[in-house]
Amino acid sequence: MVVFLRYLKDFKTIPAILRNEVVTQFFEKAALANFNQSTLNSYENSLKTYRDLKGVIDTAFDEGKLKGVLKWQNL
Repeated sequence: MVVFLRYLKDFKTIPAILRNEVVTQFFEKAALANFNQSTLNSYENSLKTYRDLKGVIDTAFDEGKLKGVLKWQNL
């Protein structure tokens, strides 16, 4: 693992032998750490927009399911 960390900056992709969820998440975090402030702000704004929209869609879906269940119970 020490060798991996030492040469991390030289990796362009994750070596096949190291591909697992933990290492993949590590690479994603390392990429974020290299963003300049402007790019990081853009990324965070994009992520916030995505999460807001996903929340709206998930809420609407759940409300629609509830209305459908109530409608069928009243038949």
